[in-house]
Amino acid sequence: GSALDAAKAQSQAGIDKAKAAFEAEKARKAAALERAREAKAAQAAEAAQQPTAGSALDAAKAQSQAGIDKAKAAFEAEKARKAAALERAREAKAAQAAEAAQQPTAGSALDAA
Repeated sequence: GSALDAAKAQSQAGIDKAKAAFEAEKARKAAALERAREAKAAQAAEAAQQPTAGSALDAAKAQSQAGIDKAKAAFEAEKARKAAALERAREAKAAQAAEAAQQPTAGSALDAA
């Protein structure tokens, strides 16, 4: 009987130790969560007091948009330049073809002689 009582007491001690460890871990996590909430609240309050953070972001966005607009404009200008060069080349080729059609060929000049 005493061996059984000893085993029960040891088992109960193990259960109590596990419960205590669980409660300690739960308290540690709750404290960590509370610290995180406080830090987040402090950060939010600090951000609300500094309007420059928002305006700096807006300025960065505007600068980025200006860069994008400049790049688009450069791209469009280059596209227009290439299209104009292509058109000039087509016109020159067409003029050359028309001129060649009006010129008597070397073969027909020989035939006439």
